[in-house]
Amino acid sequence: VNPNAGRVRILMVDSSGYVGSSRTLSGANGQAFGASVALSKRDAQHPTQLAVGAPEATLLNASGTPQAGVGYVYVFTNSDQWSNNWYQQARLDPPVIRAGLNFGGWVAIQGDTLIASMDGMDTAGPHTGALAVFQHDDSGWIFSQMLESSAPAAGDYFGYPAALSDDWIAAAANEDDDQGNNAGAVHLFQKQGTQYAHRQKIYAPIPEAGALFGERLLIKGSWLFVSSFRQQANQGAVHVYHLSGGLWTFHQTLNSPFATAGSAFGIGLSCAEDVLAVSAPGYLFGSAEINGLSSPWKGITLFHLEGDSWN
Repeated sequence: VNPNAGRVRILMVDSSGYVGSSRTLSGANGQAFGASVALSKRDAQHPTQLAVGAPEATLLNASGTPQAGVGYVYVFTNSDQWSNNWYQQARLDPPVIRAGLNFGGWVAIQGDTLIASMDGMDTAGPHTGALAVFQHDDSGWIFSQMLESSAPAAGDYFGYPAALSDDWIAAAANEDDDQGNNAGAVHLFQKQGTQYAHRQKIYAPIPEAGALFGERLLIKGSWLFVSSFRQQANQGAVHVYHLSGGLWTFHQTLNSPFATAGSAFGIGLSCAEDVLAVSAPGYLFGSAEINGLSSPWKGITLFHLEGDSWN
């Protein structure tokens, strides 16, 4: 009925772990609503908040001309943690309007900060990429600043994906060519007051052309997890960095004992307390299963933090 409109399904889990209800949020025709989603954790100062990207939305530029593929980001909130009554808090426009911006292709939200990718930014050529930062105050969500690579280059896709913590933003440039064609890199920005400053650019411990280091990112406390699920013939790996003395340093590489070529180990990352879950779906986006009937291993590998090592 509404081609490429998109939907987000919210499942409500009660205190016993039972999925008791669901709620569907729908987008408008052609917006690709739900292309990215991020859920913030409730705390004493903030309700649960849901950010939803709609990167294919059409917007009007200053002269009133429709621009396709610019994008919106929607913010929903739920003030009662045991209900599934969500309402729209805000609809965020990008700081610039140009066709193909793809604003909201990746989103992250935590507390009073929301970040959204704009991989269609062409500062140094097509798909240089940038990241929009929004801050929430008494007047609502306000655009704060635009983050860009310390050395912008066409085709780097800076900011897609990105990860957010209390004081840091990690922004991938997974087609960065510094260490080889599409080897990838990750930029780290540290919060200073209400702004973020570029602090560091990191690479894989053993860079590999085509690995796309940074295709998935996760910050958990003083730990940064960076996926390279295309390295070693798409077998994949997750590289772990630790924050010490204001710098992120390489700590260890995680591999699954089960992963094989084509497993795409690292395509999904999730961490709770001292347990890290890493998925390996056995396929890449937009393609059939690799190796046909003899498909690669698929599954989820769990790692536990023991001392200072993830095992």
